[in-house]
Amino acid sequence: MALLFGSRLAKLHAKRDELRVRVEKLTKSLAAAKDKQRRLSARLAKVEAKKSGLQQALLRGRAAFKHYDRVFAFVDAVDTALGEQPVDLCFAHDALALEAARSVIARTGAPFIFDAVEHPNLAALNRANAEAISACPRTRLLQLGHYDMMRRADTILTVSDCLADVIETEVDASRPTVLRNCRRFEAPVNDRRIFDDCGLGEGDRLLLYPNDISDPVLLDKALSCLAMLPREVHLVLMGGAFREVEEAAPALIARHGVGDRVHRVDMRSPDDFIAYRSGADMALIVLDPDAPNHRVSLPNRLFEAIMSRLPVVSTDLPCITSVIRDADCGSVVADNDPKRMATAVQSVLQRERDDWRSGLEAAATRLSWENERQILVDAVDRVMSKPAGHVLFLANKRIARNDRCSRVISTLVETGHTVRVMALDLPDPALEVAGVTYEAASATTD
Repeated sequence: MALLFGSRLAKLHAKRDELRVRVEKLTKSLAAAKDKQRRLSARLAKVEAKKSGLQQALLRGRAAFKHYDRVFAFVDAVDTALGEQPVDLCFAHDALALEAARSVIARTGAPFIFDAVEHPNLAALNRANAEAISACPRTRLLQLGHYDMMRRADTILTVSDCLADVIETEVDASRPTVLRNCRRFEAPVNDRRIFDDCGLGEGDRLLLYPNDISDPVLLDKALSCLAMLPREVHLVLMGGAFREVEEAAPALIARHGVGDRVHRVDMRSPDDFIAYRSGADMALIVLDPDAPNHRVSLPNRLFEAIMSRLPVVSTDLPCITSVIRDADCGSVVADNDPKRMATAVQSVLQRERDDWRSGLEAAATRLSWENERQILVDAVDRVMSKPAGHVLFLANKRIARNDRCSRVISTLVETGHTVRVMALDLPDPALEVAGVTYEAASATTD
């Protein structure tokens, strides 16, 4: 019996040893499989990264080519539509219309005015794709063409002294004449619709975040500022937003805990724009101090706020700061620091609207198109050989809500000129000027 039991025990030990060897082999195989899986995952990650890099490069390349393609599609549209119509002056609004202007003046010999409203360097305008734009032979050629046309212009108009400095030094063109984005004068009104549309009550205060929202980082600064302010202070977003901002905004608002204090209202018709916004308590203008185009800007939103009689807190940028200080219509904040921004907002809100009224009223009168338009009239008179002629106005952009284009065109008509406009769309009826021929080139350029 003992012998039988010992034999069985020996067999069990042998079986155990056999299983142990098999487990060791399986463990080694599993380890090898995991190592192989890690290597494959690493290779897959490299492939995905390379694929993502190629996709990003493709997108950047498309962005670079987009400038070139859009410019010369517009040239073709203008050449086709121009026919034998007389042109006594070619007026090109913004740089993407310059090559079309080149073609027009080559055919007609007309003098040429360039209206420069943005930084002249394409890479500086589109920092996200700056490397691809700088490296693309087509856009480098386009950049050289832009600079050449700026040097050829009989007169350059621009929006600020800061931008005039850049054009004079970087482009080596004649010093531009500054024609600011001053609005047509509108009398002050007591309009609280925007306040009511946000559902606000007695004791609430409303900050206007004006115009299209293009950068989630800048919106985040404004929301961070709002979170530091008393709960009765609200922020209203008015206008469109880029897709990137639309996607990021809900999470940003939730992170700052201000969901019940952020409101959104639709953009108003151009003829109701100033009055509607006047119901806010102040305007908050947040720009990127590191963006070359922002650093030289004197934007519409500043003059719109002044015409709505709203005090302003803005990013400290040279030309904007100069206007705000000269007009005594608000405060500026260095580096978009939210804490400093909140302090500046509180300082502005502590003064009642009546305390700002006289300064804002004087600024609205002085900084109106009625006082600025003579600069345009004199510039046109200097380059035209006759007091009234045929002006071809070119804008390789959408002008549906472009008040600057409307102001320029209406002034040309008021001074006796016949104006034909070619752009990517037609103006809003409120900005359409009677007697002007408008032609949309969007079918071939957009």
